[in-house]
Amino acid sequence: MKKFLVGVVFVATLSALSTGCGDVDVTLGATLCEDMCERQAAVACGSFNRTTCERSCRDLYDQRPQCEAQLTTAIRCGISSGYTCERGLVRTVGCEAEGQAMITCVSSGARASSR
Repeated sequence: MKKFLVGVVFVATLSALSTGCGDVDVTLGATLCEDMCERQAAVACGSFNRTTCERSCRDLYDQRPQCEAQLTTAIRCGISSGYTCERGLVRTVGCEAEGQAMITCVSSGARASSR
């Protein structure tokens, strides 16, 4: 159950925090986001949208620059361990500690100011 909740919170965090700053191309974040979303799209799960995934991921890097290390670690873990489809949503296989560290950082930090 804990694995499921971390996955739900990770996906919800990416979605909920992805508004506000527009399209910003952070090279490291953009590259990792593209790779992560490509691999998640390959799972062919529910109504997953690769474009929305990439935009939400890049926006999260832009809005929470203080969490870059945690975001990068969680995304790299997911890319390495893989993804599955559970209840119509893409889930990371494993990576609970990495996901929780990312969620804690993102949830506790203030947004970067809009440009």
